[in-house]
Amino acid sequence: MLQLRRLPHRRVLAIATAAVVILSACGGDDGASSAPVTAPTVESGADQTPDGDGTTGTDAVTSTAILGAVLASGDIIGDDIDLAAVDGRPVVAWFWAPWCTSCRAEGPTVADVAATYADDVVLIGVPGRGPDADMQRFIDDTNTRAITHVADFDGSIWSDFGVFAQPAFAFITADGDVEVFIGTLGERGLVERIEALVRA
Repeated sequence: MLQLRRLPHRRVLAIATAAVVILSACGGDDGASSAPVTAPTVESGADQTPDGDGTTGTDAVTSTAILGAVLASGDIIGDDIDLAAVDGRPVVAWFWAPWCTSCRAEGPTVADVAATYADDVVLIGVPGRGPDADMQRFIDDTNTRAITHVADFDGSIWSDFGVFAQPAFAFITADGDVEVFIGTLGERGLVERIEALVRA
């Protein structure tokens, strides 16, 4: 299980399922905008933080520790990420499925925003709910090859973040606080959230 944390600065083992209303996503019923989802209170556990070499030691949960756990939990598509090089940066995880038309439509925008904010945040894709060949085709079709993707074939990463529909985003502050948004954000919405994340 990934170790995630939500205000007020509690250490956690996993995110429990949140009770929310999905207003828009590939799994939703209509085209309205979606509502943000925040991680609920969960049980406490030991902290895991990567040291400079990417190994794990005991300390406060950070975005780098969460990123390391995500990378270790799935199959990496694209370039591996040097945890020491990105230590201390906020993380954005984009959850998508290869057959999701909303995900496909926003893919090029996510790629552009990721490139614009590459020095400020680490943006990764977390595809699920599909075979690897379809995931690779999606990445090629949407020109998101510059983003590192972590294929979540068993659904464990999605589950740990409380993601139950796609597209979705997890915004992780440098000190490990997590907020999950289910639905599409568009360029303006994604940029606003990333800028707020950088300022946090």
